[in-house]
Amino acid sequence: MPGRIAVSAYVQELLTHAWDLAQATGQPTEGDPELAAWTLAVARRILPPEPRRGEVPFARVVEPPPGAGPYAQLAAWLGRQP
Repeated sequence: MPGRIAVSAYVQELLTHAWDLAQATGQPTEGDPELAAWTLAVARRILPPEPRRGEVPFARVVEPPPGAGPYAQLAAWLGRQP
């Protein structure tokens, strides 16, 4: 795996699980918008919106609420309910 792909995967993991934790504990879920926008762009390029089964460990894409920030959009792309 090329280094840039590995780095983007780790960044996605960190941002997504930080969002999960913030959401679960009632904390603010938005952070650095540029980092989340970059991560979302990479996720959209690498992870197909459908079908998501087999080895893809994400649920179906969820429609983010109107005006959702990039972290909520990333969470929705990865199948989480923002």
